[in-house]
Amino acid sequence: MDEALVLLKKLWSGEEEFQGKHFKVTGKVYPEPTQPGGPPIWVGGTIRRSVQRAAELGDGWYGATQYHIEVIKRQADHYRALLSAKGQDPSDATVAINRIAFVAETDTRARTEGKLYVSQVLDFYGRMGLLQDGRGNRLDPQTDLFEAVGDEICLVGSPENILESIHKYQELAGVTQFNLRISMGNMPLQLVQRTVTLLGKHVLPYC
Repeated sequence: MDEALVLLKKLWSGEEEFQGKHFKVTGKVYPEPTQPGGPPIWVGGTIRRSVQRAAELGDGWYGATQYHIEVIKRQADHYRALLSAKGQDPSDATVAINRIAFVAETDTRARTEGKLYVSQVLDFYGRMGLLQDGRGNRLDPQTDLFEAVGDEICLVGSPENILESIHKYQELAGVTQFNLRISMGNMPLQLVQRTVTLLGKHVLPYC
């Protein structure tokens, strides 16, 4: 992985040859990236090496869909500390996360209508043993995971509730970018459209 990131950055910067332990490449990349040096690379992962790799070779740290907010906070804090040790301004760090998002006019309606679709995603991660609580204990996949998790893992509710959760992530873990997963399983298009509309009108203007 380390060598692959070096390879990508070198080729995206216009170099025409790379000779490494795992990769050997001759020739330029076409088409060349629109952005000088190529697109930013966000490095994810929950282990210590992940944030070391992000600080050394990446352009940000990325938290996946199932990461608990406590994991995000721990990794983000470590990532910023490593950047600071390198002489970089940690306040400029990119900490991006992916969150399930289902939005309705009220919290009750969002939870009632969203449970079926959000549960499909949570149950998948639960069966893989990838859902944990704030102390790192795996959540029992046989339980009602939708009721077991809160905004520490997914965002379900009214626009006001979603905005409050976003501010929580910003204040607790310094999250700078949210990628919201708004379509799940066989979810009807009109529910996706409602989430997009409510986020656009009542959440994004305040972020």
